[in-house]
Amino acid sequence: MLILTDQSAAMYFGSQVTFKSVLAARTAALIAWAMLERGDRVGGIVFSEQGHREVRPRRNKHAVLRLLNELHDFNHALSRTSATREVIDSENYFTDALANVRRVAKHGSVIFVISDFANSNEASRVHFQPLARHNHVVGIHISDPLEQELPAPDLYSITDGRNRSRINTASQRHRQAYKTGFQQEMARVQEEFLRVRSPLLTLQTH
Repeated sequence: MLILTDQSAAMYFGSQVTFKSVLAARTAALIAWAMLERGDRVGGIVFSEQGHREVRPRRNKHAVLRLLNELHDFNHALSRTSATREVIDSENYFTDALANVRRVAKHGSVIFVISDFANSNEASRVHFQPLARHNHVVGIHISDPLEQELPAPDLYSITDGRNRSRINTASQRHRQAYKTGFQQEMARVQEEFLRVRSPLLTLQTH
């Protein structure tokens, strides 16, 4: 069993309770311990724009602890890398992660993919479709309520820590366009999993 966990800059966001990156890490940890308890081999790949780290599947707690250590390191690196934006490849990191899973996964493996799928594209489908054809793939889509719908109509000040701006969420037209944009993106991801007959679960930060 392999757990592919996204710790990219897009996951470094959360408006309620926790960040998407933290929720993804917690979800991966729960799955890893549950699968080990069931007697399965457990391994995974943690990835971001900075690269990836691989833990080969083993049927012992040391493999799980090593995977959790990689999750911890990637998660804590987000606060630094997100600010500097010093990335290795901001375009193909999701595709590269899928390619690495195809390389290490044995046919018939159970593979969990935990991500917001913000970087999935035509290139990633080249790897995703054969991966799902030969394995049991389960997707877990991570999102935040603020990605789905703008906050209550008002004038908001926002900052990235260096620059400051203001947004007005009063326009009904803009509010609907924002909501529709998320729904269309979600439908795209769902269609991809339906195409390969793989389940897609959804989790939100709240």
